[in-house]
Amino acid sequence: MIRLFVPHDLAPGATLALDEGQSRYLSAVMRQAVGDAVAVFNGRDGEWRATVAAVGKRAVSLTALSQTRR
Repeated sequence: MIRLFVPHDLAPGATLALDEGQSRYLSAVMRQAVGDAVAVFNGRDGEWRATVAAVGKRAVSLTALSQTRR
């Protein structure tokens, strides 16, 4: 599973809008599509499981689901 640092606060159901670089990495390099699982962390809220909610030309958004590590 891909692990990605995000600056956003993490909570169940939170929508995470990625910056252009992270969006390009997930969509073009790692070829992630809507519904794919990603692990995200921010250094404050632990690690969370998230899914790709939307993939656009320059923007990807994720939805945080549940905490997997403290």
